[in-house]
Amino acid sequence: MAESNVQVACKRPNGLILELVDNSGQIQKVTLNGAAKSSLFRSEMGMMSGLYGVTSVPADFWQAWSKQNKDYPPLKYGEIFAQNSENALNKQAKEQEKQLTGLEGVDSKTTSVKTLDAEKRP
Repeated sequence: MAESNVQVACKRPNGLILELVDNSGQIQKVTLNGAAKSSLFRSEMGMMSGLYGVTSVPADFWQAWSKQNKDYPPLKYGEIFAQNSENALNKQAKEQEKQLTGLEGVDSKTTSVKTLDAEKRP
């Protein structure tokens, strides 16, 4: 039987590396794509809320990792989550699109940003 996968969404800009120690003591690693890997990401616009990177992850790895790390803040607060289908993943991402991670860029048009003058820079 083929191994089943889940689709894992990650709202962190650069993604995350998940590590799980298996029964033999070997460390299994899965690298999650971050929001900057979203097809909607545009570098000239910076990081926008509502973007997720998506990675296909073996279901048994995700189940074990998420159980072992249930109190890990990005998991606990919905910055990473998994669904069995892309449709379900997109639905949850839409529901959580306004949720912020604190890693989004600052909109210089709506936020006062102080910059150094070019001649005053070290």
